[in-house]
Amino acid sequence: MNDALIRAEHVSVSFGGGAAWSLRDLSLSIGRRKKVAVMGANGSGKTTFLLACQGLCPLTEGTLYLDGKPVEPVGDEMPDGPVRLISSSTARELEQAARELEQDAPQLVILDGPAAWDRPHRALVSRLSDQLTERGTTVLLTTYEEDFTMEWADEVLVFHQGQVLIHGTPEQVFANSSALALANLEKPACLRIFDCLCRKGILSSALPVPRTLEELEAAVDQLHDRSYRGGAAGNQGKKEAILAVSFGTSFAEARVSAIEAIEKAFEEAFPEIPVYRAWTSGMIRRKLLRTEGMEIDGVPEAMERMLRDGVTDVLIQPTHIVNGIENEQMKADALAWQDQFHSITFGTPLLTSQEDCRQVIEAVAQEFAGLGPEEALVLMGHGTTHYANSVYAALDYQFKDSGHPNIYLGTVEAYPSMESLLSMLRVARPSRVVLAPFMIVAGDHARNDMAGEEEDSWKHRLESQGFSVSCVLKGLGEYPAIRRILVEHLRDAKERAEEPERG
Repeated sequence: MNDALIRAEHVSVSFGGGAAWSLRDLSLSIGRRKKVAVMGANGSGKTTFLLACQGLCPLTEGTLYLDGKPVEPVGDEMPDGPVRLISSSTARELEQAARELEQDAPQLVILDGPAAWDRPHRALVSRLSDQLTERGTTVLLTTYEEDFTMEWADEVLVFHQGQVLIHGTPEQVFANSSALALANLEKPACLRIFDCLCRKGILSSALPVPRTLEELEAAVDQLHDRSYRGGAAGNQGKKEAILAVSFGTSFAEARVSAIEAIEKAFEEAFPEIPVYRAWTSGMIRRKLLRTEGMEIDGVPEAMERMLRDGVTDVLIQPTHIVNGIENEQMKADALAWQDQFHSITFGTPLLTSQEDCRQVIEAVAQEFAGLGPEEALVLMGHGTTHYANSVYAALDYQFKDSGHPNIYLGTVEAYPSMESLLSMLRVARPSRVVLAPFMIVAGDHARNDMAGEEEDSWKHRLESQGFSVSCVLKGLGEYPAIRRILVEHLRDAKERAEEPERG
């Protein structure tokens, strides 16, 4: 027990003469230099435990030790000593605490986690806790944030009904589905996706468990450079097919000018290989079937259709912008059929490499070559909660770094937001703002969220700020240069499919 900073032996705390127990026969041990996330629902006992660690809550039974010595009651005020409570509800409080602790690091710091977490807040908490643990301090953080806990914590302590429900590493705790259900917690996003990919055979469960989406991305990236080999026969009777996967659109004009134009480009580049179609949006496919009698396959249906047609080797080229949620789900759906084909090989989405970004910037700049220096082009992307969303902010910067200071890129559902763009445009004060979609098709988002007459449309919001606005309803799929990039991605996939099988 010498390595334990905190040790509880049969600790109980009751209120109202034993009518209610906040802690019941609690025994645990927490080591030194540890970052420990303390989790649990309201009333689970975690707050009482943290008060007891500070000497602010008298124990009914048992003993709580700090550094081998029983914690003594201190009354209502916590004096300077081996335990410090820090509120992390604002960045200013965290920065002030960091300065105060530079000279004198206590043995134990309790961080009262904020109700809302943003990226700068997380970075401050991480930086402060890393500095403290390096100097020998143990940090207890109260939090409801599963994703941050998975990334940050050395240990997770989950309370339930006055007892420790589970105590272990983040990997151990978040693997226990029954404990999570009792504590009303969820698996972090990286684990949910990892588990899904393992169940579908895309990733091996023998891999190290990812603690962040970035670690998961690295594991998936290792799969980009190979074909998935299945259980079908080898090259004898080989029959290839291309599957063009798009999100879809209910606008016939956009379908023809963008999606079908891309599919035609694939056919022209590979005339000897049949091209099949799949759309990932079930809502759009159902709408078209209901309103136009048009039946379009999803990815599973397209895989089944190709199998019936005798296809043995599939080249899948998405028209997605980024390697986000839609693309990952598409791959999972396709690889569920892996054993039925000799090989399945994926092309990459539009914005995958740095060279892709450079070519896309060039394609947009050429498309709007007539844009005057006093005018601004504002591109509307979709955005995603997936970590791949960072490509939008990076590309916005790259436009300007490439000599296009009057081209702005924002998103409907993420960052950069319209608010971010408005703040920049108020400074630039362009004579005219041109709005255009940064999406493969000029569909519902372009026609309503961007160019609509509703108060919350981008057009209306810009006009309400005094800007002169014109809209261009032309999707990226209509740009010949964009189609050429996707053709090259498909060509790369075909070359990978033709590489010898790895042992």
